Amino acid sequence: MSELEDYEKKPVKRGRIHGIKKKVLLSGSKGMLGSVIGPYLSSKGYEVKGFDLDEGDICDTAWLEKVFMEWQPAIFCNCAGYTKVDEAETHQSIAFRVNADALSGIMDLCANAGTVLVHFSTDYVFDGSKKMPYIETDPPNPISVYGQSKWAGEKNIFSHKERYDRFYLIRTSWLYGHHGPNFIATILELARKRKELNVVADQTGTPTSCQDLAKAVYALLQTERFGIYHFSGEGSCTWFEFALSIMDIAQKMDMELKVEHVRPVTTKEFNRPAPRPAFSVLDKSKYKTHTGEKVRHWLDSLEKFIISMP
Repeated sequence: MSELEDYEKKPVKRGRIHGIKKKVLLSGSKGMLGSVIGPYLSSKGYEVKGFDLDEGDICDTAWLEKVFMEWQPAIFCNCAGYTKVDEAETHQSIAFRVNADALSGIMDLCANAGTVLVHFSTDYVFDGSKKMPYIETDPPNPISVYGQSKWAGEKNIFSHKERYDRFYLIRTSWLYGHHGPNFIATILELARKRKELNVVADQTGTPTSCQDLAKAVYALLQTERFGIYHFSGEGSCTWFEFALSIMDIAQKMDMELKVEHVRPVTTKEFNRPAPRPAFSVLDKSKYKTHTGEKVRHWLDSLEKFIISMP
């Protein structure tokens, strides 16, 4: 039995998240995900205190401890992370410091304060060899430094589980939002400038809207059923199919695009520094069962996102 299977077979942990108006400490508040989750939780009655790298570092445990003591959060939502997949190959120490080492100190602080941790991981913890959607107990085997650093962070959370297991560890995939670089904005920018685009067609996953993920976090907090969860959009596609859908929606909205041809290429042809899993679709059955919520199809979320783009 693997470590994750052993964890999942234990009785579901429940526990009241204290506070009438629940207080949330949010790291990475100015980033792509944090800038969405903060306002969304605030709209649901949570009192959110956010900070970003220009205000404090999650790796500075002494500084973070002072914030915990002053704010006394019921929930710590960790949206901070090193997410530059290709750059991580040559900046391994930074990736592991932020994505892995920081989690040991964070878990200690959460345990001491009785604070629920919400932490985000990635489909890149899997090697992509599976042909069916990955479930929470599938053994990770990351093939990139980024994936390895995120898996190391997960293990630092699991290492505390005998002492403290009030956490939501949410793996997600192909995330996009309005704040920060994302695949949609990149494709549209290139489509305005070039007649031909090359897009990888042999990697399959699921695009995920930050807005959908924020709603999923809220739904999970209401369950108070802690543990590992997978969440992404419903359905799946390749990066090539994702790009075609982006441009199809843009053209229906009468956006001016110069592109005339999109050519599918292999991962080997595209030649990026970091290896990617060929298949990383996530199974959301556990999330849907525990929350009773439906998951929106990635195409529906994509259209809504593009319509809302400035």
